[in-house]
Amino acid sequence: STEAGIKDRSNAVFSKAGLEVIFYFLLDKNRMNSGHEEIAQKTGTSLGDISNILEGLRKAAFLTINSKGLYKIVNKEELLIKWTAYYEQILKPILKIGSFRFLHEEDFLAREKLELQSDTTCWGGEAAGAILMGDLKPTTLTLYTLERPEELVNNYRLIADPEGNVQIYQKFWTSEGDTGKLVPPILAYADLMIGSTHTSKETAQRIYNELIQNQL
Repeated sequence: STEAGIKDRSNAVFSKAGLEVIFYFLLDKNRMNSGHEEIAQKTGTSLGDISNILEGLRKAAFLTINSKGLYKIVNKEELLIKWTAYYEQILKPILKIGSFRFLHEEDFLAREKLELQSDTTCWGGEAAGAILMGDLKPTTLTLYTLERPEELVNNYRLIADPEGNVQIYQKFWTSEGDTGKLVPPILAYADLMIGSTHTSKETAQRIYNELIQNQL
């Protein structure tokens, strides 16, 4: 049935691989025309998946192809909203390394003094929102990293704690999208939209208006 067909295509688009590829495109709209092989290599995705994802995006009306065969993302705000929803359901849970807390509680407040390993670890969520917009007081800290749990424990004086207020996730993009010690604004936006508080959603909207809207 048509409905099943649509579901299958949307599964390819919003699968783990699809979400990573869309994120790669949202960070830089020129990347979708860099050739399937380069996209596959940079996102760690198979060539077959790239074709399915691009075709799925086209059929879902998020992608157009011009007469020269060049792709262009359309309906970008809607795509970002949809990406955020699927990121919460599908990709973010897979990326979770664990919950931690600081050995010394005061380090939570003095977090900006932490010397994050550049290229491997960066702030997301409320911490990124606070740094980008200035008026958010985080209750939970989010880190995205390529460091192993034992390195995190040693480097940042953390302790694994299921009830901890430091949430750590696997970094899933290449460093080309990085802005120093922060996740790209699109990911800060998604983390904050997923957040449960009115303030985090408000901060997400400001990040969208000031940092994302004109870049998409």
